[in-house]
Amino acid sequence: MVRIFSRCGGLSLLVLGLLNITGMGWCGEEENSKPIPVAIVFENDLFAGEDGGYTSGVVLTLPSSWHGIKPGERANFFTDFIDNLSLIADSSKQRREPMSFGQLMFSPKDIKDEQLVVDDQPYAGLLFGRLVHEYQTRRRGEKFGVIVGIIGPSARAKQTQKIVHRITGSNDPQGWDYQLHDEAAVNIDYEHLWKIYESPSEAVAGGGSDFSTYLGASLGNLATEVDGGVIMRWGVNLSLMPCSVYKGGLGYMPDVGNGIKENWTLFLMAGAEFTYLGYSVFLDGNSWGEESHSVSRIPEQVSVFCGFGMGYERFRLNMFLLRGTDMFREQRHSTQYGSLTLGWVF
Repeated sequence: MVRIFSRCGGLSLLVLGLLNITGMGWCGEEENSKPIPVAIVFENDLFAGEDGGYTSGVVLTLPSSWHGIKPGERANFFTDFIDNLSLIADSSKQRREPMSFGQLMFSPKDIKDEQLVVDDQPYAGLLFGRLVHEYQTRRRGEKFGVIVGIIGPSARAKQTQKIVHRITGSNDPQGWDYQLHDEAAVNIDYEHLWKIYESPSEAVAGGGSDFSTYLGASLGNLATEVDGGVIMRWGVNLSLMPCSVYKGGLGYMPDVGNGIKENWTLFLMAGAEFTYLGYSVFLDGNSWGEESHSVSRIPEQVSVFCGFGMGYERFRLNMFLLRGTDMFREQRHSTQYGSLTLGWVF
């Protein structure tokens, strides 16, 4: 989950450098075709009808093309290192390296209170960048991710929320003086997916369904957790494996089918996830430096999600809703948010 630069020029140079390393393409696009895809993910709890908690996220995603890995192929030191960590030994597996950049914000439910809201989670902002190495076969998927960013006033979440609320005529947030203080953020994560079932008609007519399960873990001063879940999909021109766009703040890649060679792609998706959360800076407060506000985190959490995605020629659209159990003992509002992804293949 890096935008640690204070100037847009620094971020632009980083983006251009990473683009040169990874190459560009859309989900499931053929290796010799190199369209340039760009997608923007909007996440907000108001999509789910209630404000508070994980309140907003805006993420720019830059997917890369799926491509085969030739025997003895060498890319760069980092990619070669991740290739050696992969647990998928199938020589037919494909790889891609999507990136995302964005800003997330968290706030208590009562944003009109000028004092510290002691029984609700802290105000917090995160400005981040994320690089993923992802692998897939017909039946298995794997993701290695690294997130770098900054938490605190330098993330500029206070200014963003005030501008948005001024434009929309919403209440002006008053409690940002009590937000988490500046702290560099580094997290690594891993996820492995297994496709348990795939309808026989999918390979023949382009339409069908599948059922997958996954296990994952993350480690760092943003969040340390383990999770597992199940995903069911129904649609036309499904991608080989489902993507994690429903995970808050990590929606780096819309899951909308096999590329621009199909006029239409469409899917419906539903699933559930169990998480054991060992640490979250957005609940436990800053991990070092001066003391910051925190709440009583609940480690065991369950969430359910549903949504749909569609594509027409070069246009992409995803929408998801997620609802979960309480994340901390003082919680007075439900855990829920919605996600809207818009994409275009140039």
